[in-house]
Amino acid sequence: MTQGFYTSISGMNTAQDKINVIADNIANMNTVAFKQSNVTFQNVFSRTISNGSSPLENIGGTNPMQVGFGTKLASITRNFSDGTFQSTGIDTNLYFEGNGFFTVLDENNQVMLSRAGDFTRDAEGCLVTQEGFRVLGMSSPFSKNPSTTPIKIPPTLNMFTTGNENIAGMDINSLNNFNYKEGKVAISVNCGDNGVKNVEVDISGSSSLNDIANKINTALEGALGDKGVQMVFGTGENAGTIQMVVDTTAASTPVSIDSMGSVEGGEGSDFFSEIGLSTQMGEGDANVTYTSNILDYNATVGPGTETDAPSTFVSMSVNGDGSIVAKYSNGDSLTVQNDGTTISLLYKTAEGVDIAANKIQVNENVIEAGNLQLQLATVINEQGLTSVGGNLYEVGLNAGELSFSCGGSNGLGTVGNAGLESSNVDLSTQFAEMIIAQRSIEANSRTFDTVNQVLQRIVQLGR
Repeated sequence: MTQGFYTSISGMNTAQDKINVIADNIANMNTVAFKQSNVTFQNVFSRTISNGSSPLENIGGTNPMQVGFGTKLASITRNFSDGTFQSTGIDTNLYFEGNGFFTVLDENNQVMLSRAGDFTRDAEGCLVTQEGFRVLGMSSPFSKNPSTTPIKIPPTLNMFTTGNENIAGMDINSLNNFNYKEGKVAISVNCGDNGVKNVEVDISGSSSLNDIANKINTALEGALGDKGVQMVFGTGENAGTIQMVVDTTAASTPVSIDSMGSVEGGEGSDFFSEIGLSTQMGEGDANVTYTSNILDYNATVGPGTETDAPSTFVSMSVNGDGSIVAKYSNGDSLTVQNDGTTISLLYKTAEGVDIAANKIQVNENVIEAGNLQLQLATVINEQGLTSVGGNLYEVGLNAGELSFSCGGSNGLGTVGNAGLESSNVDLSTQFAEMIIAQRSIEANSRTFDTVNQVLQRIVQLGR
């Protein structure tokens, strides 16, 4: 008889657990990227009153008779479906569309996961959570091991070259798309004793600096015979021009460019030979030079020199793969390029000149490519994650293997900014579930009262 007490109490306890979960869901309906929880129950083992029997020749079989001992919690699971998008207009606010998590480093240097992108920037330019935990950037396009590189957006931008690199050491393709003036270029060549020769070059439709150089070289070869030429950027007040040098020496002249466009001597490979211009000259010719206004922007890539005046951070945007584009007051920007195997920095001038920035420094401190691309994570079993508060998840024992990559790859969703993911709590469903749980408590309490009344009657009969 007393078993009815325990059975009804188990029903009330589990219903109360469900109400607690529902209450937490409703309380967090305005929490950024909160994922609602769902409760399931299972029955407790049963007491067998009689076992079943098999059919015999002249009598049928019987079924077992069992009395259950009540109910208990089977699981509390989280619904990791996307919440709705809410625009905030704050460029440091990030959101997910699809699977995946942001990665942050807590005060114990442990990598934690989060869907909440209500980030801000600290005094050092690092992207941080509301608790000050740093958001992490990538170390490689795909990894099983997490990076601990923080997302750090330089508050000011000074671009420097990284050592004794000269323009010859730069990727030619990274210097494409100069904003040159299209049309015909008139070049006046002082050939010493041979007088002055005028050369006209049509550079319209050129797609790169290399393309322009080849057109000029072809025209000069036609005008100067077998004399070879070299190409450098203009010096001093001629910065922003191309200077062609006819050299009598058989050896090439190493060239580097300072912040004023000045040509400096020094060690390095020969830029001119790399773009296919000849360096061999005939004997007995005097040195001659000529200049022509071709470019209206001077890309300075000399060793250890500043390329632009310091500029301050203005805003940021985020591409779907999690790469951050930092924009500065002079119109320049800093971002990354990810070819699936390596991640490298990319510096773009206001004039549209792309410079492969794996050879540059920012603020005299090397900024890793990972500083500007979010490290995103997936886990085999999301239900194995453990909520630790502050919109953070810890990887539990049953979560399985983590993998880290960028947005839009390896099953990860895409990233956006200037908005947040809201909670996925469905209020109408929660209120309906609450009513059901309340009715369950009421029904089990009626059972408890009924059993109590029966026991009271039995006690009265025994007196």
